[in-house]
Amino acid sequence: MSAHSSTSSSEHLDPAPHGTGILLWCVGWLCLARAVLGAWEPAWQDREDILNATEYLRQADEKDLRVVVLGSSRMHSAFHSETWAARAGLESDQVANLSVDNGQFWDARFMLDRTGGLPDSVELVVIEAPRWNFNRNKVSPVWGRHRYDYPEHFRQQGGLVDRWSVDDVGDRAALLLEFAWPLYQRRPVEEWADTFRTPPRAVPRLRASVHWFEAQHAKLRAIRALQADSIVLDHFSEPAMSSFAQRNFDLLLREVEEHAARVVLVTLPTRGLYQDMILSDPARREFVASVDATIASHVDEDVAWVLCARAAACGLDEGIFVDYGHLTLDGARALTSRLFDRVGKDGGSGGSGGSGGSGGSGGSDENGDSDRAD
Repeated sequence: MSAHSSTSSSEHLDPAPHGTGILLWCVGWLCLARAVLGAWEPAWQDREDILNATEYLRQADEKDLRVVVLGSSRMHSAFHSETWAARAGLESDQVANLSVDNGQFWDARFMLDRTGGLPDSVELVVIEAPRWNFNRNKVSPVWGRHRYDYPEHFRQQGGLVDRWSVDDVGDRAALLLEFAWPLYQRRPVEEWADTFRTPPRAVPRLRASVHWFEAQHAKLRAIRALQADSIVLDHFSEPAMSSFAQRNFDLLLREVEEHAARVVLVTLPTRGLYQDMILSDPARREFVASVDATIASHVDEDVAWVLCARAAACGLDEGIFVDYGHLTLDGARALTSRLFDRVGKDGGSGGSGGSGGSGGSGGSDENGDSDRAD
C-alpha cells in the first residue's frame, strides 16, 4: 500500500523543464536587461556630418573629384576648398573637405570603407595628423571629460578586428561584448520600433565651418574648455602612445596611397601658449617627440608632412585663430594658400613631385621652431 502511494505521488510531480523553455526564459531576461540597463545614448544618425561626408564621397565620381581632405573640426576650419581650387586651376567641387567634428584616423577609414575607397580621379589626399590624436589617455572636453582612445560612435560602428585593437583591456572586453550584444544601441522600450525603421538617407552636402561666421566668434571664444591653457591638458593627459591610433594611421595611409598619387600629412598650428605648455612639461615633450618620429617614418617621395606648430612658422600671426586652434575664414584662406605654396604645385592639379615643404626633412618647421621637441 505504501509502495503504491509512493508511485502515485511521483506521477504527479512537475516535469523537468525543457531546453526550449530555459532558452526562452534566458532570452526574456536578456531582453529585459537590455531595456533597463543604462541611460539613452546618442544614435548613429546624430552624426550627420559623417553620414553626409560619406555620401558626398560615394557620389564623387559624378564630380571628377581631385583633392580630398580628411581630419577634425580644426582641419574643417583651416582648409578652404575654394582657395585651393582657385590656386590649382580646378573647379570648386573638385576639392572636397570631408573633415568631421572630432575626426580621427578611424573616422576617415570608416568613410573610405563604406564607399569602397577613393575614386580613381583623386590625385591628392590631405590628412590632418594632430599629435594629440596619438595619446591613448586624451580627455574629451565635449563628452563629459572622460578618457577615450577611440571615437564615441566607434562603439556602434567598429568592426570586430578594430575592437580587438583597442589598447585598454577593459575597453576591449566591453567592445567585444557589445559586438555580440550591442548595449550601445539600447533605447527605452517605446523606442525599440525605431530599430526596425530605415534611417533617413544622408545628404551629400559639405557644410561651412561654424568658425568662419563672425557672429559666432564671441560665443566660441567664451568656451573655456577650448582655450589653449585648458585643452592642452586634455589633449596630453597622461600621454602614452596609442597602438589603436598608430594602427589606424598606418592603415589609412596604406588605403589612400593605393588610390592617390600624392598624400600630404598636415600638423596644424595652434596658439603659442598651447605649444609652450607642451614644451614646458618633460612628459608631453617626450611624447610629442615620439609622435613626430612616428609621423616622419611615413615620409617618402609620395608622402609629405607639413609641420606648422605655430602660426609664425607658416608666415601668419595669431589673429587667424578663433580659440586655441580653430581658424577664422580669413585665417583659413591664408593658411590654405601657404599650404598650397609648399605642396600644392606638386600635387592636386595633375602633377606629382618631391616630399613637399617641411615634409622632406621629416617634419621640422621651416623656421627652425623648437616645437619638434627632439
